[in-house]
Amino acid sequence: MSILTKTQINFRRLTPNTAEICSLRTLVNSSLKIALLIGIITLACSTRLQAQADLQEIVRFDLPGNVSWASIADTGGDINGDGRPDLVFGYWGDDDPNTAIHIYHSIPDSNAVPDQILPVPAYMGGGFGRSIAYAGDLNGDGIDDLVVGIKYYGLIHQGAIAIYWGGETLSEQPDVFIDGEPFGDTQSWDLYFGQNLITHCDVNGDGINDLLVYAEGPQWEQWGNVYVFLGGMPFSTTPALQIRGSQIYEHLGWQMESGDINADGYDDIILCSSRFIDSGTNQELDFELKIYAGGINLSNIPVYDAHVASTASGSGIIR
Repeated sequence: MSILTKTQINFRRLTPNTAEICSLRTLVNSSLKIALLIGIITLACSTRLQAQADLQEIVRFDLPGNVSWASIADTGGDINGDGRPDLVFGYWGDDDPNTAIHIYHSIPDSNAVPDQILPVPAYMGGGFGRSIAYAGDLNGDGIDDLVVGIKYYGLIHQGAIAIYWGGETLSEQPDVFIDGEPFGDTQSWDLYFGQNLITHCDVNGDGINDLLVYAEGPQWEQWGNVYVFLGGMPFSTTPALQIRGSQIYEHLGWQMESGDINADGYDDIILCSSRFIDSGTNQELDFELKIYAGGINLSNIPVYDAHVASTASGSGIIR
């Protein structure tokens, strides 16, 4: 059996200086080289990707030997306001579900240390840092802010999120804390509020970024829920909109994105659902795409709803 020995996060540049690629490499007995591509961070938006250019490694992070996962999501924000995109990530092992948040103000050189490490706040354990978003300015001060998900927070694992206002140095205690317990509708056991986050959207078109929060639960239902918190100051901890799946185990929002797809000046909410259905001979995994229109008046009724795919159980597609 392979034994996990080391996890690496690498950053490579497409020459000539066009984009950055971030990857997580899990090294197992020095044989397994690349296990998971985490994502692409485009730092030079004014230039075009050069697919034929050679990759050049610019920095590598060697994480402790007991680390098995790293969180990087909704990247590209500038949380200290210096005009350069920052790098924010956390990492954790199987023996600890929480992760401190490592902040680098610009892509560092190979000898760089974090500009700041946010510790796990007291009484906020339970998957702190499993999801991160920092690509939007939620309070309208011109600096992007950091949102951290706490998926397993609470005795019933209802989940929570912590919001840190951007600035030269972030407070070690969150400026806003939202407990997911009130948002479970029927109940909040294993709601997992904060499982995924998006801040790079403005659904009501007021010029201030808004926050989308995904919650898979609750237990035995797993409708899938997406909560919309409108940006502004003071920041409201009451969602302006909740979108919930219409059937149990629908997992609505397990993949979510936002963008102005109809060019009306409001970002729209794009959600994917996946659920098992009984076709009579076997179980199929059924996928649907739903789009909810942005605007001054938000609605949980989709303007577009389409079945996009289905596959027999065990076909190899992973939800």
